[in-house]
Amino acid sequence: MAARGDSDTIIGYNYIYKNYADGSVYEGNWKDGKRHGEGKYTCAFGSVYEGDWKDGKMHGEGKLTTANGEVYEGEFKNGKFHGEGKYTFASGNMYEGNWRDGKKHGEGKNTYADGEVYEGEFKNGKFHGEGKYTFADGDVYEGNWKDDTKHGEGKDTYADGEVYDGYWRDDKMHGEGKYTYANGDVYDGYWRDDKKHGWGEMTSASGSVYEGNWKDGKRHGEGKCTFADGSVYEGNWKDDKPNGKSFAELLVSEVFYSAGKAAGEAAGKAAASAGFAALGLGGI
Repeated sequence: MAARGDSDTIIGYNYIYKNYADGSVYEGNWKDGKRHGEGKYTCAFGSVYEGDWKDGKMHGEGKLTTANGEVYEGEFKNGKFHGEGKYTFASGNMYEGNWRDGKKHGEGKNTYADGEVYEGEFKNGKFHGEGKYTFADGDVYEGNWKDDTKHGEGKDTYADGEVYDGYWRDDKMHGEGKYTYANGDVYDGYWRDDKKHGWGEMTSASGSVYEGNWKDGKRHGEGKCTFADGSVYEGNWKDDKPNGKSFAELLVSEVFYSAGKAAGEAAGKAAASAGFAALGLGGI
């Protein structure tokens, strides 16, 4: 056994036990003054790496246990997580999948301590590409992601039974999409920043249908509303209310006549007023 300085002990050919000035210890293979081959490195602050080395860096298969109990087990390249590996965090969260240059990259699965799960594609540590996220409350989103946000085409199924299937931008419904509500109402059309915006068709569970333009979640612009009884309102809308020139066709089931005429102008106005109220068009 030959001495190699005060802190080095040569145990065998290309094998060393080395004490560093800061209290760290390395035991394993050695080449040209560097950790190379298999070896175990215990840092002074408590982290431990055991596995393959190349030119002084973690490289190949290995296991890294941090001082706070977090564990990475898998492949390394030039001192970074690279390839397939599993990381268990102190919080109880876990990632298992592909890495590139120390970041989650490629196919992988995030499992959180609260039961939430993301499984799909990653890019530079973020959800990016195709993926499925199951939330703790039972909501499920499956589709495209960009920089950790829902972006592109995807389907969100909510725990209460509501469903949105369409396009997203920065975690918001944006573009063309269909939303089915828990009460049976269905909206099929365009969205902007989580609000109905542009052309769309809203069909209520009662059977009434609105086809036309929307702005910031409200009927606005040209539109036609056909009610379950066949009554129709067609014209302009503003802030969810009729506005400007329009056409209304009301179906009145009973009209009373006297000597061949309807029972007075007042009765006619009352019938029309009641009809519009039934259409939800209030004071027009």
